Amino acid sequence: SNQTASQNIILSETAKRSLHNVKSDYHKLIICNENNYYKFITKFLHLTGEVKIVNRDYKTDFNDKLFFNLQRMIAVVNTITNTYIEFQKICTQVAYIFQIINIFNSQTLSDTSATKFYIMKKTISTYSDIQWYYCKEKNHITRNYFMK
Repeated sequence: SNQTASQNIILSETAKRSLHNVKSDYHKLIICNENNYYKFITKFLHLTGEVKIVNRDYKTDFNDKLFFNLQRMIAVVNTITNTYIEFQKICTQVAYIFQIINIFNSQTLSDTSATKFYIMKKTISTYSDIQWYYCKEKNHITRNYFMK
């Protein structure tokens, strides 16, 4: 009986430390301009589930974890959208645009500006209808997009 009680105390302490680590990871989670947005959103949703963030707080917490330029670009969207899903869909599109800009800024292409613009426009239109779905059974999200 003492051994069982000791094991329960050890398991309880381990669970508390684990939850503390998850909460710490959640509070430190912030996306920077150069980070992969899709990895970020996946980690965000996993951690919100583990930390037990209330659904109505997702949108506010998500906005707080975005990098400044993205927050600034979507400030109006944040005030006019009612749900996390609406807000996150627009963030996905804007973050994708930032990703494309970063790619073009980091490359020394000999293409003209018109060619770069055409490639960027085509890429954005290809992925403009990205949608995210949360899989409760597997406890993760999946991306579903239409290939053109």
